[in-house]
Amino acid sequence: MFYKVFLLIQKIKWNYFGFINPKYFVWTFKGNITEENFDESGKDDYEKYIKRDKLLLEQLNPASAEVLEIGSGAGRITKYLAQAFKKVIASDISSVMLRLAKKRLSNALNVDYLTSNGEKYKLKDNSIDLVFSYIVFQHFPSKKLVINNLKEIHRILRPAGLAKIQFRGKPAFGGKLRYLKWYYGVNFKLEELRNILETINFEVQKIEGDDCRDLWATFKKDQRL
Repeated sequence: MFYKVFLLIQKIKWNYFGFINPKYFVWTFKGNITEENFDESGKDDYEKYIKRDKLLLEQLNPASAEVLEIGSGAGRITKYLAQAFKKVIASDISSVMLRLAKKRLSNALNVDYLTSNGEKYKLKDNSIDLVFSYIVFQHFPSKKLVINNLKEIHRILRPAGLAKIQFRGKPAFGGKLRYLKWYYGVNFKLEELRNILETINFEVQKIEGDDCRDLWATFKKDQRL
């Protein structure tokens, strides 16, 4: 019961952020956030983390692949995923954020929008080629929630399907009071994360960023499953 309340609080929090200042809480830029620089930041991050990732693209053909973006927010990166991938499923815990994304990306006909409870995804087993997430898991406030998401990712990925996800690799700033900050999320050491992924039966291809905010992991579902 407590865990369901916990997830509901997360949903309420991110819906609130979607109402008051969605661009800031999606892309925390300390300056004047315009539609133009918000959009450009999405392009830059797409190119940095997907388009120029040789390890990913050696194993994946975006033109024929379906991607799930966890924590799509207002569609900052989603726009550029949609230009490259056959199909994009933009998922977020906030229905407010998803409405904004749908409005911003009204011309992107290959994007489906999926509200999540923050833990489960209403998708079929073995149906997704790639799961991607950036500056989202760093806000997950419990390791149980992270692990449950990873188990769901394992379920929905096709055999040999890939995931590239950014986790928090060092504690959020703010000392003990960081637990009360909106940006708080649990952090992992590199080997701790590797052990979790391998326990769920992922093949870890690359992890980098130990003791950094951006702890990136690229991992693969066992092709035999």
